Amino acid sequence: MPPVAVRINRAPERTAAVDRGDSGAPAVVVESGGSFPHCGAQMSGITFSDPVRQVLITARALAGRRNQQAVGPEHVYLALLMTPGPIVTQALETLGTGVPQLVGSLNRHMWPESPQASTPATLPYRDLAKDLLEEAMLEATEMAHAVVEREHLLLGIVRHADGRVQRDLTGIPLALPALRRAVRLARHEPPVAVPGATQRLVREIQVVVGWDDGSSDALRFETVREARAYLELL
Repeated sequence: MPPVAVRINRAPERTAAVDRGDSGAPAVVVESGGSFPHCGAQMSGITFSDPVRQVLITARALAGRRNQQAVGPEHVYLALLMTPGPIVTQALETLGTGVPQLVGSLNRHMWPESPQASTPATLPYRDLAKDLLEEAMLEATEMAHAVVEREHLLLGIVRHADGRVQRDLTGIPLALPALRRAVRLARHEPPVAVPGATQRLVREIQVVVGWDDGSSDALRFETVREARAYLELL
């Protein structure tokens, strides 16, 4: 199953849906060459990995089993957490949040499954769900990754509306900058250097030393190395 090129359609008469390609293999059908409002530029030919494509297929099935008329962000999120993969799992654990905790919170915010429900051949995506896909593609692009993976999908969910969707669906806040760092750590990638960030951080290094007579000294250092060297002398 090769990666599929994905473009999101914003025309009201045509909607993004999960369908089957000519070969019979599941494919993400998201058509049109329109521009992306959040990007301010054209983003075409972005590829989704096989695991992400499967997440979107599962999201459609989850919506159908709940008698929903469209795929929403909650279905995409739950489908992602059902098969999160090692990078998403490790990134969430780094932030002190487990996949089971998020799944439990999501299920409490969703309609229950219906035994009589059946998934239609095609099911449209709500605009909010399309937004999350756009955000995921932006995250992949900004991280210089050629393929949208499950971790980019998670970042897109947390990124959208400054994390409001993530908080509304789970009640568990996740900080986007911290999540990005956790994802890069899980992918064994070096952190992104932010100009001026090191200089700002080193000014915050302060060591408070308490002495036997009850007094204390507050010492400031310009680098972590200097602070560590001082502490090793004590």
